[in-house]
Parts: sequence; structure tokens; C-alpha cells
Amino acid sequence: MEGRAVELWAEVVGEYVARVTEDVYIRNGVLYVSFSSAAVRAEIFMRRRLLMDQLNARLRGRVVRNIVVR
Repeated sequence: MEGRAVELWAEVVGEYVARVTEDVYIRNGVLYVSFSSAAVRAEIFMRRRLLMDQLNARLRGRVVRNIVVR
């Protein structure tokens, strides 16, 4: 199920954010993401709770427990 969260990242965040996402992986329920844009990094940091809820809704469970923005 965790691998599916990584696959859904682009769908949840949209085309532009997906394009500036440099790395995304999940380990023990924590989704780690890094970006090439400081502005996007700041936006995602503020929206991480909403994004986590959207990912978990698509996954139909509490797979993503936290999002760490790097």
C-alpha cells in the first residue's frame, strides 16, 4: 500500500508540483518529498496535512501518517 502512495503523489498535487518534485519516497508511513522550487516547498509544507488526507482517502486507509518536506 505504501508504494501506491508514491504513485498517487502526482495525481494529488497536480502537474506543476509533480514536475518540480525531485524525489518522493515513503518509509514506515512517512512520505518524504523534495523539490527544486523553494516556493513550492513552502506551499507543500503548509498544505501537507490536506495532502496527507487526500492521499489516505484515495488509499482507503491511514497509510501516510506524516509528510516530511525537504
